Amino acid sequence: DADGLDVTNNPENLQKIVDSLDKVDDDEKDITEEDLTNIGVTVPDGVAIDAINNVIKDPDTDVTDTSDVQEVVDALDKLNKAEENAPSDLTAEDLAVLGVTDPDEGGFTDEEVAAVNEAIDADGLDVTNNPENLQKIVNSLDKVDDDEKDVTEEDLTNIGVTVPAGVEIDAINEVIKDPNTNVDDTSEVQAIADALEKLNSAEENPLDTVDASDLSTLGITGTDGLTDEEVDAINEAINENGLDVTNNPSNLQEIVDSLEDVVSGSVDTTDLTNIGIEIPAGLTLEAINTVLQDADTNVDDPSEVQAVVDAIHKMNEGERLDNSDLDADDLKTLGITNSAGEFITDADEIAAINEAVNADGLDVTNSPQNLQTLALGGIVEALERLRAGELEEGDFAILGANKPDGVSLEAVNKVLKDPDTDVDDTSELQEVLNALDKLNKAEANVADTVD
Repeated sequence: DADGLDVTNNPENLQKIVDSLDKVDDDEKDITEEDLTNIGVTVPDGVAIDAINNVIKDPDTDVTDTSDVQEVVDALDKLNKAEENAPSDLTAEDLAVLGVTDPDEGGFTDEEVAAVNEAIDADGLDVTNNPENLQKIVNSLDKVDDDEKDVTEEDLTNIGVTVPAGVEIDAINEVIKDPNTNVDDTSEVQAIADALEKLNSAEENPLDTVDASDLSTLGITGTDGLTDEEVDAINEAINENGLDVTNNPSNLQEIVDSLEDVVSGSVDTTDLTNIGIEIPAGLTLEAINTVLQDADTNVDDPSEVQAVVDAIHKMNEGERLDNSDLDADDLKTLGITNSAGEFITDADEIAAINEAVNADGLDVTNSPQNLQTLALGGIVEALERLRAGELEEGDFAILGANKPDGVSLEAVNKVLKDPDTDVDDTSELQEVLNALDKLNKAEANVADTVD
């Protein structure tokens, strides 16, 4: 019935058809172009006779008649055109005709067929007249989609993935198998390779960064997603002397987790190491977390954590050496506010706080709480009363001044109001108190004098 040899009054031609069909059905024999003509198969330009024979002999095909052979030829023609002119549009039926099988033996899903077509369109294996290479593509894609298998460099070449210099195959496999990723085709694997290249570049060059899309591609997650500010913090952490993320998405995830601990105010030594923060000797995690948890601070990146660490260290050293020199920025970094809930910027108020730190009052070592107590403990008001010559008994302790026994409050305020004195801070107040004490002792004991 096909358009083969004319058998009208010609049993000889009929025998030729039978002989040609016998070769179709015998895997030990090769068919020729003449055979295909005999049985009425039309072969488009470009379809190779060897490719036809390979499919016919494939154990996964069952080719016995003209229509079966024509299907093979048509599928090969479609395969060749797909390789030559994207986009490829092979179907599951085409794959079956060509003897291409699903390694999982479950048949091809629409998504798997789409992945095969995408790989053909990419710069992978050339499938022109080559169903064997098509099977290799399918096998490599199966490994991409199976978390129990590792892809190799050959697999990536098969499916048309270009691996940038420096990107390691182990890192690609790690991301493919990550439960937070869903990778099953060439473009998705290529995106992973490209994101890893950006990650490696960011580790090497502080000017290079990763974006939210890269992090998602690499399976990096945050508790509530990742905001632009969090992405900025991640890039800053990568550029610090923390965990090396070169070909290491796991370390990148650890950095993200540690930054979340920063935001929640629950960092430990590992967290600080992860994001590149060094802790000076004697500085406690409790002090750091106290500042991170303070409602008056907003710390979410490594530079801000480093500022907190530096400010606490400065506070501790000031307490230890009695030379506190905290400034407005330090107090703001530590979340220290006045009684109005405002950050302290007045130079005299800051000076009074430093003098109170130096005095033998509250110990502020690793204690931002005690520093806040000093700031809220009426020090500003006490300073105002000092300058007005209207000190109260409790002001001496607030200001960190030591009033000797026998020195009266009235005498102190009298000196403070004297137009010939100018007492503005704790050190000057202490000088007044010491002078009054010497005066009293001189009156009581002729051996004592004033100078």
